[in-house]
Amino acid sequence: MDTRERIKFRIGFSRMEKKYEWKDHVIFMGLLLALAVWVNHGIQIKGLYMDDLYFWSCYGEQSFFEYVFPMGSTRFRFLYYLAAWLEMAVVRNHVALFVPINILLNAALSWYLYSIAWRLSRAKAIGFFTGAMFLASRMAYYQIGQVLGLMETMALWMAISILWNLYRYVNEENREKCFYIASLLYFGVCFVHERYMTLLPLLLLAKKYPSGSVQLSLLDWYS
Repeated sequence: MDTRERIKFRIGFSRMEKKYEWKDHVIFMGLLLALAVWVNHGIQIKGLYMDDLYFWSCYGEQSFFEYVFPMGSTRFRFLYYLAAWLEMAVVRNHVALFVPINILLNAALSWYLYSIAWRLSRAKAIGFFTGAMFLASRMAYYQIGQVLGLMETMALWMAISILWNLYRYVNEENREKCFYIASLLYFGVCFVHERYMTLLPLLLLAKKYPSGSVQLSLLDWYS
């Protein structure tokens, strides 16, 4: 079997023509969207309580600036509050809409994971299974049935983006821009959910060991 035939039978390559490759991506992304709907089709929101009820009620009682920049609060999550205000403007009294919105957000995050896995493996099937594993995990359905699901999805997407950009910064040449993007995302995620402040050591390590230095130091140690 020659090289072209081996490429044809590689996992994730259903077509040899590169100009049709985008159709494969659309198909896999459509399958991920269908999986997200199927996995979570039984989840419903018929009422709100505790934090969900509080955030929803604040939308109707406070102005835009009071909602996004709350004074006297123990948490300052203005990026999330801004996104939540926009979401509330769409949902209003139809609280059942939170579920389909959260499902779409999870599907979009699974597409992002698909793209990362595909770039790393160059195999669309591996990218699909990566996105599918996320949709079937607890981190996916955990936020579907709550108003605060938007916050969890936003923070998780930003954390994954930080890791992806740091990976590119460390392993690829001339990727200073990736470090700046990761730093900007880190600054942003701190104002979505404070738990992700713990990612700071990764930024410091990536800056200390830029592209190629980690592999070189390991080779020197073994030699």
